[in-house]
Amino acid sequence: MAQAKIAHTIKEQVYNILKNSILDGTFQPGEWLQEAKLAKDLKVSRSPVREALQQLIGDGLVVNIPNKGVFVREITEQDLRDIFEVRLCFEGVGIRRSAETLTDQAREELREIKARLIKSYEAADKNLYLQEDAKLHKLLIALTGNKMIQDLNERIYGMEHLSRTIAFYSHEGFTEYQKEHLGIIDALLAGDVEKALLYHERHLCFARDESIKQLQMSTKQARPATVVNIP
Repeated sequence: MAQAKIAHTIKEQVYNILKNSILDGTFQPGEWLQEAKLAKDLKVSRSPVREALQQLIGDGLVVNIPNKGVFVREITEQDLRDIFEVRLCFEGVGIRRSAETLTDQAREELREIKARLIKSYEAADKNLYLQEDAKLHKLLIALTGNKMIQDLNERIYGMEHLSRTIAFYSHEGFTEYQKEHLGIIDALLAGDVEKALLYHERHLCFARDESIKQLQMSTKQARPATVVNIP
């Protein structure tokens, strides 16, 4: 399982471990998260595991199926459409407000993200690129200056991460993302809000369509016995 972030309680530690294990693919979509087995593997009682699973249900990363158990959520086409619609709205607000909220520190962060995007792309390091991708989109949310948007975005970050990971398996997606990410950054640094919005919309629409295509391909493949379909 993935390492957890620093936490103050056992429940928080268990939550971080389980969440990270879902996001890094250790636990696959549709996989059954058995409370007793998790407690044994993590060497804790079942209570913090139960509480952590309830929090993950609230995050939308797992689902509880009556009389069956708790399973890692499987992303559906509608989930992807909803995710990208929300991202288009939230991040668009950040771009529109960037004329007022893009500080010198944020500009420097954009330049650093751009440099790392280029470096990881040239090295074909998709894992590192994905980390910088997430930083860029989080910065767009920060540029909104809207605490409510930031809080709501944090709640759906897990599903956003899963959607980006799905789309990223494609070489075509990797190449196109590079062009669009750099376009967004360069337009923001130049103060061209309308151009940044055009790149952003094109980027998210392409990512949405690529994600759906990859999801459709993956569902045609045979699933291992430990994975079940989530309605």
